[in-house]
Amino acid sequence: MEILILITQITGYLILTFLLLSGLYFLFFAAASFFYHDNANDTSDPVTQRKKVAILIPAYKEDYVIIETAVNAKKHASKQAECDVIVIADQLKPFTQKVLDYLKITVIPVYFRISSKSKSIRYALSKLKTDYDYTVVLDADNLLAPDFIDNIISKLNSGYKIVQGHRVAKNKNTRIATLDAISEAVNNNIFRIGHRAVGLSASLIGSGFAAEYQYFKSLIDQSTSIGGFDKELELMILNQGDTIGYSKKAVVLDEKIQDAGGFVNQRRRWLSAQFVYLRSGINKMLKGKANRNYLDKIIQFLLPPRVIAMGVSLLITLLTAVSLFFEGSLNGLFWCGLVTFMISISSVAIATPKEFYNSKTLASIWSLPKGFILTMVALLRIKNANKRFLHTTHRIAELR
Repeated sequence: MEILILITQITGYLILTFLLLSGLYFLFFAAASFFYHDNANDTSDPVTQRKKVAILIPAYKEDYVIIETAVNAKKHASKQAECDVIVIADQLKPFTQKVLDYLKITVIPVYFRISSKSKSIRYALSKLKTDYDYTVVLDADNLLAPDFIDNIISKLNSGYKIVQGHRVAKNKNTRIATLDAISEAVNNNIFRIGHRAVGLSASLIGSGFAAEYQYFKSLIDQSTSIGGFDKELELMILNQGDTIGYSKKAVVLDEKIQDAGGFVNQRRRWLSAQFVYLRSGINKMLKGKANRNYLDKIIQFLLPPRVIAMGVSLLITLLTAVSLFFEGSLNGLFWCGLVTFMISISSVAIATPKEFYNSKTLASIWSLPKGFILTMVALLRIKNANKRFLHTTHRIAELR
């Protein structure tokens, strides 16, 4: 019995040590985000002539939202660029394609036995004849805020080959959507703003980014991903020694998950890709082919989801609190669990923008245990998830 207790305690300390280091990582970059200035260290050259930009919108069965997104992109005004909107139609309904044609939006139909974002984009780029300067990649539910193109071109023109825009929530109409919106904002502050503040590469998301056209085309030609398109792309960029820029001013609206099924499906896809590219990243790192940005990305792949870090450390704290009744005092695991939980929750609190400190967020906090359970379900179901295309369906939401 004593051996079992000892093994349990050692396991608990190992888990908490891992979660504590993860929490300190989150906390450091959350604090660093306060020292970020969007134009710091940028020396943007004036644009002497209007650029040609291809706005690529891969759309897999996205008939409900693609027309709104395409129209928004087509109407987007830019002082620095002429933009062509290209919808990559993977199994869109014929009626949807006819509407897009009527709106004079370029449609490139594709069909694959196993669909993927990289396949769709690669095929579309092979069909485009115009010699573009830049490309912008959007999801089928994204809406561009005013000046998005001009702001992201200015950042590209300051020396970056690829720049991630500032994705914000389009909807907060359910408690899960609100939590997802907060998660997106916290990710922006930790993995993009905080990283750029200390001179590290910003983390890439799967949409709302722009790149030099030929540079992006060369990356896509090498892509083999089915899931985790953005993670594979990011590793290729960092492996080449390039830094991903970030433009807080280039805002793009992104629809947030509204229900439990979509949440599990999305997190399952993300977590599976994270494990897959963690393995390939470590293999390359062991061969001595890694720079500081690449090493930092591998560390990110090792980090647990924040809701898991908070939930597990809180559970250990509560379970070990019973030692007070049996031993008359709280044991070391309790205090380690409490410190770890406080650091994890502090990193989230610091990285959460002030506009989320309201009654709606307070009401959504009651859904955190549900978020913890759903993330655990996604974690347990990641096997082979990266070998097939897991699509998150979007729908027109009441925006509030």
